[in-house]
Amino acid sequence: MREFVLTASQAEACTALDEFFDDDALSFAIIRGPAGAGKSALLQHYFKRSHSFDDALIVKLAPTHQAKSILDSSLKFGEGAKTLSSFFGLMMVTHPQTLAEEFREPGKWVLINEDR
Repeated sequence: MREFVLTASQAEACTALDEFFDDDALSFAIIRGPAGAGKSALLQHYFKRSHSFDDALIVKLAPTHQAKSILDSSLKFGEGAKTLSSFFGLMMVTHPQTLAEEFREPGKWVLINEDR
């Protein structure tokens, strides 16, 4: 198997992740990049290194079901990936006039029925 060689931006991301895990004031990190940029490969490499994450809860989140499937197949640690909407309990709603879509937190519903 070929040794994984980090690009300059991946090496920079590893340094940022090291700083993230060392700083108790930080609670989440976001790894961004276009499809095929090597985000999953970077994370697989990073978590295979000899780091101890005893108190870290690693949650793999993706914006779409397709991206979730890619995370599940490429990152073989921790629990299965979740979509952002599933993790945060959001639902997609469509505005009836504009047809614009947006995520909303599920609210509470109050139904009022008048007795006759």
